[in-house]
Amino acid sequence: SLQTRLAVRNFRCVASAASTSPSASTSPTAVNGPAGAEKCFVTTPIYYVNDRPHIGHVYTSTVADVYARYQRSRGRDVFFLTGTDEHGLKVEQSAEKRGIPPQQLADENAASFKAVMEGMDISFDGFIRTTDAAHKAQVQRFVELLQAKDAVYLGRFEGWYDEGQEEYYTETKAKELDYKSPISGKDMVRSSEENYYFKLSAFQERLEKLHTDNANFLTPPARRNEMLSRMGEGLNDVPISRTNFSWGVGMPGDEKHVVYVWIDALLNYITALGLGEEQGK
Repeated sequence: SLQTRLAVRNFRCVASAASTSPSASTSPTAVNGPAGAEKCFVTTPIYYVNDRPHIGHVYTSTVADVYARYQRSRGRDVFFLTGTDEHGLKVEQSAEKRGIPPQQLADENAASFKAVMEGMDISFDGFIRTTDAAHKAQVQRFVELLQAKDAVYLGRFEGWYDEGQEEYYTETKAKELDYKSPISGKDMVRSSEENYYFKLSAFQERLEKLHTDNANFLTPPARRNEMLSRMGEGLNDVPISRTNFSWGVGMPGDEKHVVYVWIDALLNYITALGLGEEQGK
């Protein structure tokens, strides 16, 4: 499954003299390994709080925990991150069904996820929530930086929408999938929506060169080949905002939009290190 493939992310164990600017809510306050040790960043995917934790979440976290403990045993300075993905349409809808605010649902289920991890002795160093004020502020700062670099523009999507995955498909792709979600099998719905787009297509050549020239940048090789094959099909610009729900990080400069939940959630791996803080480089 996708979750299993994302179970362990090792963002390179590299010698580093440079310090980061860690977020107070998630990053360790003390070095986990010897002074001067190689740094190693291990993460789980962050878990969606529209429902409570189940055995799959425990399995994924246990795999990551084994890897983190192994790296510590080798003397590396490990930062092991886990947490919860708390925005989006499904969370908003689940809260509405219970007649409670989305924040209350997020608080309840985030507490359940953290309790399960602690109960299973998962040795995480940081637990991030995408409703954390520090995370939201950094997401907005990253979007502002993209806007300042003219990498974002306002457009309109016309096509098919997978409500369960909160994902858009073009007519061609939707037809290939028989107009059904590849995850849930449910029918897609015809949709038209104004969105802000990230100019991913402008980075096509640079990304191809990165992966072609650096064979070990993405491992294992099967994933690298998958990425190169995908880029060979041509990269399309990516919608990074939504207007069909309100539970999310506000889009800078446009209160009608919220940042698309997958963009918001993806950035947790670097907001947990404080890389989007105002004083950051």
